[in-house]
Amino acid sequence: MSSEEHPTQELPGAARLETRLQALLLAPSSEQPEAETARGWLDLAYEAAYGERHAAAVEAGLRGLRAPGGDDPEYRLPLLRLLVASTRCGAIPKAANRTSANAPI
Repeated sequence: MSSEEHPTQELPGAARLETRLQALLLAPSSEQPEAETARGWLDLAYEAAYGERHAAAVEAGLRGLRAPGGDDPEYRLPLLRLLVASTRCGAIPKAANRTSANAPI
């Protein structure tokens, strides 16, 4: 079997990642997963963005900024990048209609 036939087999764990991404893209999004930390919300935001569920990605990004660790640059910067990218794709966050001086963004 050549590497051209199955190029993902060269990377350890690549088949699992491909399977997981396919499941995310094809799965119904009826239930909203929850996270407890900014890292968890960042993961959920990326999963939503990969599934082209941009509004869910924005919501997860906003919740990640407010979660424990949301002020850590390791998580804050990717969350902000993801928010910008998702809003450019047409997602309008629910919080956009609220004007609050206490917004942590």
